[in-house]
Amino acid sequence: MKLYFFSIILTAFAVFNSCEQSQEQVIEAINYEASSRGFYMNITLTGDRIMVGNRMGYEESTIPEGDSQLDFIRSEIAKIDLNSIPDFKAPSHESYRDAAASAYFSVKTKENTYESESFDHGNPPIEIAPIIEALLKLAKVE
Repeated sequence: MKLYFFSIILTAFAVFNSCEQSQEQVIEAINYEASSRGFYMNITLTGDRIMVGNRMGYEESTIPEGDSQLDFIRSEIAKIDLNSIPDFKAPSHESYRDAAASAYFSVKTKENTYESESFDHGNPPIEIAPIIEALLKLAKVE
């Protein structure tokens, strides 16, 4: 009887703990920003809405459900440990000498914002490169 009671408590604890962890990882927004002298681009993905900004302003649109790029972004984000985003290393540093725009990638959850270190636009860290490529395609920016 004690073993039965103990197993019920242990199962309940595991269920509540997994629910709490999954709520922390609910992504509210994904953001990509690149800028240099005379160039600015900002792409923000929130649910099924995408906002694309440049020096002239912003354009917002809705992404149809089932869009392959959106599904790909969601699946790739799920594979990443969000806490490791600040540790991703840039493969090049051309933006240090104005040879490339400086870019940042961030993921916002209810609890936290995970932001990458600066990297060159067009040459992101390998861990997030597929996500950024898909974001650029989704925003119709190359």
